[in-house]
Amino acid sequence: MKHTADLLAGLEVHKDAMQKNLGVTRGAVVSEAVMMGLGKTLGRSYAHDLVYDLCRDALKQEKPLLELLAQNEEVSKKLTREELESLCDPANYLGYSVEMVDRVLKKTAKQRNGSK
Repeated sequence: MKHTADLLAGLEVHKDAMQKNLGVTRGAVVSEAVMMGLGKTLGRSYAHDLVYDLCRDALKQEKPLLELLAQNEEVSKKLTREELESLCDPANYLGYSVEMVDRVLKKTAKQRNGSK
């Protein structure tokens, strides 16, 4: 616990830098979420290959993955622009991070209260 506190003591969050770093991938960072969303209707394996190719194109063309997804005929038949925007938003792809942080905070609070 003390080691974790020491590690986190100097932690600073730079939202702009985080956003810039996410943009470097042109959306590839959320490719798994997109693939899973498309996999429901296109099949997982086919969706994987399609999204993989579109991610490579996004980097080559220096365009956002979202734009290429929206322009793709197969994709646009299965998902609306709004659905694609949701899948491509990293804030919607946090997995269990909120639950994990809550668990750590509860455990920390219990340890602090028990030590007083």
